[in-house]
Amino acid sequence: MLYNTIVSKTKKIIISVSVVSVAIILSVVSLLLVYLYKPKPAEGLQIKTQGSQIYVCVEPVEERTYKFKFVNGEEEKVFDSVSSQFDITNLLWSGELSFGTDYQISFCLVEPTGILDGEYSKAIIYTPTIRLQAPTVNVSEQNVLSWESVQGADYYNLYYYDAEELVKIKVEQTSFDLTQIKGGERKVYVTSNSNQSFFFESNPSNVIESMVIHNIAAFEEAFIDQTYTLHIISPEKIDGVELVVGEEVFTVTQQNLTIEEYDGKFEITFSVNQIFKPGVEITVKPLGNDFNTYSGEPTLVSMPF
Repeated sequence: MLYNTIVSKTKKIIISVSVVSVAIILSVVSLLLVYLYKPKPAEGLQIKTQGSQIYVCVEPVEERTYKFKFVNGEEEKVFDSVSSQFDITNLLWSGELSFGTDYQISFCLVEPTGILDGEYSKAIIYTPTIRLQAPTVNVSEQNVLSWESVQGADYYNLYYYDAEELVKIKVEQTSFDLTQIKGGERKVYVTSNSNQSFFFESNPSNVIESMVIHNIAAFEEAFIDQTYTLHIISPEKIDGVELVVGEEVFTVTQQNLTIEEYDGKFEITFSVNQIFKPGVEITVKPLGNDFNTYSGEPTLVSMPF
């Protein structure tokens, strides 16, 4: 009886030791498998921009997927990717990530089952910025430019050359009447722009070639000061002035004018000391040509002395 009890206890001890041994062996094997299969620490993180797409890129590793982590202060977002080139453009436009925000970005490798993650790489700091898309411009028979609105754009710049001068006009709509610019044979293009510093001006649109006939706007004001300098306030820059003193007509070309821009308007000045006649009416109007015509009334010059 005593023998059976001793044998039974011995068996129990042997079984317990065996179970513990098996557990230890399984633990060791598991740790070994984890060590063998757990992805190594990741390296080689960089940002690439292609056109208007932004990628977080790493060196590809066979039979591995990727996790990309974005940290901004206390906010942390992790995204899974099967590609080593992780396109974050749509995440930025959708608001999942934010343009102009400083992120600490890191990534890790994930083994094929998706269970074991490697250690995260050293973080890089990146602030997402992007160049806006260039608009595609069309022109109507009435010489009106139009284009589709561009995502992120607050306004557009219209460019054309007047001789060697590059003229820029800010446009807040998605259309523009070309008859508003100075007339002539024009090559015009448009760019997208934003008030946000993290959105850069786009590349130029396609170029539109057009023969423009422009109707010059009337002068807003004209007066002579006590030094016999004639001042004209014009809503646009002009090539010259037609001056009428009594019945005499004078042409003053741009070379003889001083033109300064203030708040989008132009102050044009020149001396009339040699032709001024007290009590004689003086009028002025813009000087036109084949492409730039003026059909309005002359502006009467005031003489407050």
